[in-house]
Amino acid sequence: MVGTVAGVRFEGPQGIESEVLCEGDVAAFGRAASCRVRFAFAPIADLGVSREAGRFVIAAGRVFVEASPADGRRAIEVSAPGRPPVLVGPGDAFCPAEQEFKVVVHGETRTWPLDVTTRSDTGSAAGHAGSRLDDPTIRSEIVFSEAQRRVLEAYLAPIRRGRIEPATHREVADALGCHPNSAREVLYAVWAKLFAAAIPMPDVADKRVAVAEAIRAHRLLR
Repeated sequence: MVGTVAGVRFEGPQGIESEVLCEGDVAAFGRAASCRVRFAFAPIADLGVSREAGRFVIAAGRVFVEASPADGRRAIEVSAPGRPPVLVGPGDAFCPAEQEFKVVVHGETRTWPLDVTTRSDTGSAAGHAGSRLDDPTIRSEIVFSEAQRRVLEAYLAPIRRGRIEPATHREVADALGCHPNSAREVLYAVWAKLFAAAIPMPDVADKRVAVAEAIRAHRLLR
């Protein structure tokens, strides 16, 4: 079975958050409590963002970005590397061909970016011609930047000392001399990279645990 899965990263009240959408999902985004991708509602509501600004529709192996049909609402902007931004007006929809793209919702005083990473899941993987029988069909090889490696090492440090859970965002920030939100943003960027590469991760809400366990289990830091 083939299906598309999308990971959406966005800014919530506590910092960067994420939501995973699967084939067949219809997920609203905006300020309303009913939105799966919810932002701009706290600590101070951005009234320039609609309660339901639009929806993600995962269908036919594609990710569609649909703007709310109500008149008078600002167009949603969809952009991807190497192409000009596309404005999606009220009631319109757009389906980018790129694996990674950004949806920008314009608020009253700022913009709210939603970073989308997609991948296709298959029930089985085809063998690679010329590979040895003892070779893995798919290799888990991920390239991290030096900054990402430093942050990952800081999250993993307590586990290597015998603690059950990885470091908190505050502990990583104190160790590296940065803001906790900066550490969190790097962690979620790594989560998106693992997600796009279909690296198995624990299905837990705490992305510290998901990323740390995936890094440890698949030996991705060498």
